[in-house]
Amino acid sequence: DGTDRLIEVKTTAGGKHTPFFLSHNELEMSRESKDHYHLYRVFTFRDDPHLFFVQGALDSIFKLEATQYKAWLS
Repeated sequence: DGTDRLIEVKTTAGGKHTPFFLSHNELEMSRESKDHYHLYRVFTFRDDPHLFFVQGALDSIFKLEATQYKAWLS
């Protein structure tokens, strides 16, 4: 329909439910532009590629777990 889309693609050799990494910026963009943000998830890429996509703020769709922190002396 001509509506702009912001598209992020994540690919894995694993199955549909294989966890994947996303950056803080990707999460923030999905929140700020939830009406236009789409994540395309390509899975079982090497053997039998499949695709699904979701639209919106990623933290409202996926369970997120913090796995990295930035540290500096205060």
